[in-house]
Amino acid sequence: MADILSKWFGKFASETGILGDIRQYQGFGPYVLLVLGALGCFLGFWVYRAYFAVFLFFLIAFVCTVCMSGRVEWGAVVTCFAVVGTAAAVLSYGWYRFGGCILCALIGVWIGCLVEPSVWTAAAGGILGGIFMLLFPVLALSSLTALWGGWLLADVLFLWFWPGAGPLLKAAAVALCAGAGFGLQMLTSRRQTMFRKVCPDRVTHWLEKRKTEC
Repeated sequence: MADILSKWFGKFASETGILGDIRQYQGFGPYVLLVLGALGCFLGFWVYRAYFAVFLFFLIAFVCTVCMSGRVEWGAVVTCFAVVGTAAAVLSYGWYRFGGCILCALIGVWIGCLVEPSVWTAAAGGILGGIFMLLFPVLALSSLTALWGGWLLADVLFLWFWPGAGPLLKAAAVALCAGAGFGLQMLTSRRQTMFRKVCPDRVTHWLEKRKTEC
């Protein structure tokens, strides 16, 4: 995951012409990824809208650069993606359900690629991730961001700081980080007000019925 994010950002920097300017700061890359992983793992439910806004800005900037480069002056390209990307990012911060659905779908695509790197498993993972969020928004956001953040944390630690560690140790680190992050997110999201229904009515009625029976 850390390697993929680094390559994607390198591709973005190359396409937008900022690669030369940021090359001197490459040493900070692992630490930036550590911060992103920690925020996603332990505070994913609370920061996912900011993650989606940043993702949307980078996506718009990349599309504008690819489509407009060579056709208009570079200043016009920068102005276009800066204005449109910033406006979209600011507006998207309020799209908490849509943004969460897209983010969970992207994490689902990543999980599908981990299971089997094919288009079908990636598509199935994305669809399941989006549906999971629509049905159980708090549970989906907390669990999927905790898994993604925990994996990224372990990936960075064992890729740059402890490259000789075995796969079992990495799996244990992912499980520990993801489990701790999920527990913390579920604990801190009890009083959330973004989602009126944390699960479908049928599930709520079934849970209430089970409580009364017990």
